Amino acid sequence: IIAQHHQQFEDARALYKNAIEIYEGFGDEYSTAGNYHNLGVIAEKQGNLENARNFYYKSLQIKENSGNYYRAGSDYHNLGNIALKQHNFDDATAYYQKSLHVYKEVGDEYNITDVYLMLGSLEQEKKHFDCAIEYYKKAFMGSQKFQDWYNASITFIEW
Repeated sequence: IIAQHHQQFEDARALYKNAIEIYEGFGDEYSTAGNYHNLGVIAEKQGNLENARNFYYKSLQIKENSGNYYRAGSDYHNLGNIALKQHNFDDATAYYQKSLHVYKEVGDEYNITDVYLMLGSLEQEKKHFDCAIEYYKKAFMGSQKFQDWYNASITFIEW
């Protein structure tokens, strides 16, 4: 994760792939999910959206198969981000709504706020400005509640 944070993507990619091999060698497929997710993050940051989508989807499948729907929320969210970047608005909406459902089910208000921000961005892209504003208002209220001033400022910029 440190290599990824410092944008040493090749090193990070090699470490994640090595970790996947080790986990698979022990028959621990569940532990590979986070590594697949992180490989998706790297691919997305490098603009390789198809690879990112494939890694996020692989992570999602593992989490769903294990019954860990809460952790699947981040994969749904990131798949929504990929779909939004590809202007596939129907898929983006579906993935964001699944993510929102997961987070509402467990009461994770912080991540709900993030999903509202992205739903606002999605509606803005679709030129549905009134709907976008409603999502941005919800995102701002959540950001304010958690004193997340970075996301609050992003919400204001978009709004």
